[in-house]
Amino acid sequence: MRDSEKWFHSGDLGYMDDDGFLYIMDRKKDMLKYQSIMYYPHEIEEVISQMPGVAEVCVFGIWNPLVGDKAASAVVKKIGSKIQAQDVVDFVKGIAVPSTNIYMGVQ
Repeated sequence: MRDSEKWFHSGDLGYMDDDGFLYIMDRKKDMLKYQSIMYYPHEIEEVISQMPGVAEVCVFGIWNPLVGDKAASAVVKKIGSKIQAQDVVDFVKGIAVPSTNIYMGVQ
């Protein structure tokens, strides 16, 4: 959900530099809740970071008033990697519990 100034509140703490790059430094809260199930984003990050071709990953919650924090991730590929967003989704589904299935982008 975005606020009136179009900011997306993810629960992460960071800053934007003069060139417009966003740096995530820490989390405001470590645990998220989805359909009454608590989960830690770093556990999903550990799973995704095991994939060949993944350079960096950040998992965060996207608030949904009906179910809570849906897990989402941003993934940075290693140079030359052919990994796609669906590859990461499938990998997580094969390892993680259903409450941590994710929505994501891969760049």
